[in-house]
Amino acid sequence: MLEVTTGGRLHFGLLALAEREPFRFAGLGLMLAAPGWRLRFTRGLEAKENLKPTAEIAERIERVRLRLVQCGLNAAGISVEIPQALSLHSGLGAGTQLAAAVAFGFA
Repeated sequence: MLEVTTGGRLHFGLLALAEREPFRFAGLGLMLAAPGWRLRFTRGLEAKENLKPTAEIAERIERVRLRLVQCGLNAAGISVEIPQALSLHSGLGAGTQLAAAVAFGFA
């Protein structure tokens, strides 16, 4: 079993740095130790019913899994339990933190 813990990120907004450049935006934010995600990765076992991800989170996990498979990593047969979740769409970078934690856990 592997357990991955993340923090959150307060988003303060975008900065336009170079008006005529294609990649002119940058983000400004503050990393937080908490609240965050806690995910458990186990090979070959099903997640406990009360720790299974919601449909939206499960879909996000599956997108990361498929992307890793496209890159040649075997991410099959690993279950993910979520003892602690960060609220999606709350301005705390939850989706980014989840994707990074899932990629790390599968790798």
